[in-house]
Amino acid sequence: VETSVPLRGDLKIVGLVSTGHFFSHYFYLTLPPLFPLIKEEFNASYTELGLLVSVFAIASATLQTPMGFLVDRIGALPVLIGGMALQAGSFALMGVVPTYSVLLLLAMAGGAGNSVFHPSDYAIMTSSVSPGRLGRAVSMHSLSGFLGFAAAHLRLGQVVVARLKTGVDGYHPLKEFYCLGVLAFPGQQESHQPVRLWVGQVIF
Repeated sequence: VETSVPLRGDLKIVGLVSTGHFFSHYFYLTLPPLFPLIKEEFNASYTELGLLVSVFAIASATLQTPMGFLVDRIGALPVLIGGMALQAGSFALMGVVPTYSVLLLLAMAGGAGNSVFHPSDYAIMTSSVSPGRLGRAVSMHSLSGFLGFAAAHLRLGQVVVARLKTGVDGYHPLKEFYCLGVLAFPGQQESHQPVRLWVGQVIF
């Protein structure tokens, strides 16, 4: 099959949408590794902990089709940017919430933001990537999502272990949530200092 777009152009498109997809899956599994800390902070039951993930997943699943129609109507890029901002903002605000009820509402909002990625990403790739590379592009896009799953467990697992070892009083565990572009804070565990992330902080 002939390709009509230079390889560099295809790589740029696939790289950008795959990076967003990586963080989509990263956010998806941010909550479960923190369950021990959330349970302690909010005195939550195991049912309430499971409900956080369920609400996120239900919102994401039920809005996938409406987001597809919205992509067809206004275009993939504004939908993708809006969803990324909503998801990242929701998880960032989880770092300062005072109650479990607000946390649950933010999980729902995060799920709504997460619903845009597949409709937007596939629309962008099928319209912009060369047909001869489209299969590989979709494969890389899928791979990036599973790498996000893996990174979430690795990173947040470190946070939980560090918190349980140090037992720092007054540490709000949900300040570990990330804004756009944030993945890691190297060296924080070694210093045994709590990581505090304030709303609006962005690290590229």
